[in-house]
Amino acid sequence: MLNNNKQLYRDACLQRFVPLHHQPWWLDAVCGAGNWDVALVHNKNQEVIGSWPYCLTKKMGVQMVLPAPFTVYAGPWVDAGSKKFTSDHRWFKLLAEALPRPPLFLQNMHPDVISHLPLHWSGFEQGTRYTYCFDSPMDLDKIQEGFTPALRNHIKQAEGSLRLIRDDEAVDTLWKFYTNSLFKNGIKPPAGLMVFKRLHAAMLERNAIQIWLAVDSTGQAQAANCLTLDAHTVSTLMSGQTEQGKSHSGLHVLTWNAIQQAASSGRNFDFEGSMDAAIEQAFRAYGAALRPYHQIRRVKNKGWGVLFQLLV
Repeated sequence: MLNNNKQLYRDACLQRFVPLHHQPWWLDAVCGAGNWDVALVHNKNQEVIGSWPYCLTKKMGVQMVLPAPFTVYAGPWVDAGSKKFTSDHRWFKLLAEALPRPPLFLQNMHPDVISHLPLHWSGFEQGTRYTYCFDSPMDLDKIQEGFTPALRNHIKQAEGSLRLIRDDEAVDTLWKFYTNSLFKNGIKPPAGLMVFKRLHAAMLERNAIQIWLAVDSTGQAQAANCLTLDAHTVSTLMSGQTEQGKSHSGLHVLTWNAIQQAASSGRNFDFEGSMDAAIEQAFRAYGAALRPYHQIRRVKNKGWGVLFQLLV
C-alpha cells in the first residue's frame, strides 16, 4: 500500500518547485521506491508548502538515514512564498518533529537554505561544507577574466587538441572514466552501475541530463562530464578522464563547457564542490563564488556517535 505522505508529495511536486535531489523520481532511482520517505507540512488550505525527504538505509541490520547515492543535497525545503524568517522557523520545526528518530541521521542541506537554527533546537548538530557557484545571469567574458592564468592555458591547450561532443547515452564510457578516477584515489563509488543506470534513465526521460565527451583526433573519448539540470541550476554529477585526457586538460575544458551550458540556458551553475583539497583547488581556479551549506546530523548517544564516524 502506497505511503500517503509520499503520494501527496508526488502530487505536490507536479505543482511546486523542489530541487533536483528532492524530486520523488530521483529518490525512486537512487534509494529504491520503497526505501525513502518524506515529512510534510501544510498551510491552512491543506496545500503542501514544506517537505523533508530522506533515504532509509540499513547498516548492520539497523535502519538509519544517510545521504543517498549520487545525491549531495537533501534536508528541508519550504516554498519561496512561505520563506519569511519567522515562518521558516515554524515550518522547519514542524518538519523536524515529523522525522523518524533513527540512531544515526546525516544529511546535507541545500545551499539556498540559510538557517539551521530550528534544527539545532530540535537536537541536530551542524557542520559547514562548501561548494562553488556561478549565479545566473552570467557574464562569460567576466568569468573568463576571473580564471587563473594556469586554467586559461589548460583550456587553450585542450581546445587545440580535443573536440567536445554531447552523447547522453554514453553511460558506459562515463562510468568507466568516473570509477577509474575514484579507484586511483582509493575511493569506491557510492553505488553500482545498475543504480546509476536507473538514475540515468529517469533523468533522460525528463531531459535532466547531459553527457559531454572530450574526444581526440582519432575520435576516441579521453574525458567525460555528466551534467544534471533542474529549472534553476546545472550541476556536475560525475566526471573522469584517461591519462591522455588529463595531459590534454580534458576536464578543464569540459567544466568550462558546463558553465557555458548553464549560462546559455539562464541557469545557475553549481560545482557541487568537494571538501577534498585538490578538487577544491581545481574548482576555485574558475573564480566562482564560495557558498556554504549545512551538514546536519543527529545521533542517539555517544556510542552511536563513534559508529557514525566509522560509517561516514
